[in-house]
Amino acid sequence: MDAVADWWRGDEHRALRKFQAIAARWPRDVVTLKIAQILQINCGDAHGMRALMTHAIRSADDIGYAWGLLAFALIECGETQAAEHAGRRAVEMTLDDPWAHHAVAHVLTTSDRIEEGLTWMQGLSPTWDRCSSFIYTHNWWHTALLLLDLGDHRAALDLYDNRVWGYRKGHVQDQVNAVSLLARLELAGVDVGDRWADVGAHVAARIGDTVNSFLDLHAWYGLVRAGDDDGVANFLDAMEACACSDRPDSAVWRAITLPVARGMRAFAAGDFAATLSHMNGVREQVYRVGGSAVQREWFEMIALSAERELRGEDGRLFNARMAHLLDAGRERSAHRLDTRAVA
Repeated sequence: MDAVADWWRGDEHRALRKFQAIAARWPRDVVTLKIAQILQINCGDAHGMRALMTHAIRSADDIGYAWGLLAFALIECGETQAAEHAGRRAVEMTLDDPWAHHAVAHVLTTSDRIEEGLTWMQGLSPTWDRCSSFIYTHNWWHTALLLLDLGDHRAALDLYDNRVWGYRKGHVQDQVNAVSLLARLELAGVDVGDRWADVGAHVAARIGDTVNSFLDLHAWYGLVRAGDDDGVANFLDAMEACACSDRPDSAVWRAITLPVARGMRAFAAGDFAATLSHMNGVREQVYRVGGSAVQREWFEMIALSAERELRGEDGRLFNARMAHLLDAGRERSAHRLDTRAVA
């Protein structure tokens, strides 16, 4: 209960230390392992995630869900082959484990095995109907990214309309999936029509949350693209207040979240020089806002598109992830992630 209370108060690092202590004592407690992994994702602590699960799996190697958690931890550290092995083993043991499906999707996406990834996700998708809205929409989000990589924009937009947005519009994680996919569709040159208006109307409820940088950056961009000027101003005020507060993560908000937010707003306004002015100094540190490597590629895609525009090139990306330009950055990300143990 102490750990949950720390999490509720917004001290994720303190909560994480307590959940790690529980997991060290009871490494077969998959619920605790899952909560700890969520917190590690939020804190950008990929190497801590790997350490937690490599320890736990020694006692929990008969639990399919534990292998799925290990698979995700490994791919976030760039250990592609080991992650694929763990993920496929998880699915062999527990066919309907959506987190393991998702971990292998990360492997196949970052390995540029796009058609294989699409077959993998589509084949397992009937098992997602029983899932929470987050993992249901998130796994369809991954499937849509694979379609974007294949250049099938129509099919990706159809997934946005029928699988990603509309399931539970008031849930923050569904909003993250919707904003990210809609933004990537636009980066690929797709006309998304008036869809931002509906997203903006729902993410407006997030103004003032400041629970997590990664979540807020998505809600912020949804408001920016919806043209909600008052909401954007109020949201920025809340983020700036958070950055100036005494909360444990205020330094991240101040040094990384705000520059990224301002860069995203400049990008939406077509001010590509300002985009890079805000973002270039933090591109190597953006992992600290949380999220997965594939999710955070969106921030790099914005910067890459701005660079192309300033060179007089077509700012639209050749595909949804611009994989040939992102590979080197992804490899750097796997090695620069914070290796400090959360202690």
